[in-house]
Amino acid sequence: MMNDAGEADDVLQDGFIYIWQRAGTFDPKRSSVLAWAVMIVRNKAIDRLRIRHRGERLQERVTKFEDTSLVQDDRSAMEPLLRERRAQLRLALKEISSEQRQALELAFFSGLTQEEIATHLKVPIGTIKARIRRGLLRLRQIFERGI
Repeated sequence: MMNDAGEADDVLQDGFIYIWQRAGTFDPKRSSVLAWAVMIVRNKAIDRLRIRHRGERLQERVTKFEDTSLVQDDRSAMEPLLRERRAQLRLALKEISSEQRQALELAFFSGLTQEEIATHLKVPIGTIKARIRRGLLRLRQIFERGI
């Protein structure tokens, strides 16, 4: 049950201590000594597994919280740069055709697939693919020359 010999030894020892302390409570009418001892050790093992799982879940929550706080710190440190990049992107989007801009905005800001964009705009999917590709290439040119 424990998948760890050392932990199994600890559980067995806890079980023996419990049996020693509670020997006076044993009722031979309810079960044999062996069945009573096995049940006690089994319950000790289950308790130990519950404690282990509870500790693992707590560790996951703490790790997730630490990761989140680090991400927030990194994000807050990067915020001025991100604001500047967003402003540059808005300027660059004004320099491409409205069809390309619309396809890019639906794909990257609204999270639509190319098929969904084609359905939404009532144009063939090949047209959408071409608009997105040409729009991205044009944005690259704009950023390479510097805004």
